[in-house]
Amino acid sequence: MKAFHLLATSTGLAVLLASAAAQAAGGDATPIGQYGDWSAAYFMDGGRKVCYMASAPKSTRSSMHLKNRDASFLFITHWPQDREKTAVTVSAGFPYRKGSKVSITVDGTDFTMETGANVRKNADADMAWMTDGAGDERLTDALRRGSAVTVRGTSGRGNVITDTYSLHGSADAYDAISKACDF
Repeated sequence: MKAFHLLATSTGLAVLLASAAAQAAGGDATPIGQYGDWSAAYFMDGGRKVCYMASAPKSTRSSMHLKNRDASFLFITHWPQDREKTAVTVSAGFPYRKGSKVSITVDGTDFTMETGANVRKNADADMAWMTDGAGDERLTDALRRGSAVTVRGTSGRGNVITDTYSLHGSADAYDAISKACDF
């Protein structure tokens, strides 16, 4: 179920961040608000409300020249109908190397995320997530309280890419999606 959630959320996220106003008018994703460096929104999935918050990196470092990378995002999603709360996901904008993990560091505390390259060959190769709800809870708490987060992953070509995100507004965005989805 989580892989389906990742694909649906990343699609909604890309649409929202590409043009929040247009999507609000079009109905695919409805913005809740902008909170510092984080956007909050919801979309309907089969008549069920899904709420998420997202941010794009403030800076990127890579071991090789970046070529043809899509947009990348860090997001937290609530799926109330499935009782899935605080699903933390990275959409890297490039396929991760098979067998690799993603390291995420929030103010000096390290976490490890699984990559879609290890689960499914195509659809989720550019996604990373925590492997259990307790990990999602710990990481979400750090993201809400921290000031900066780095996400480090290795592409299929062996390029080590480190994205740095601001956490300014993350606590307020989290509160907004929790209220919108009744969590």
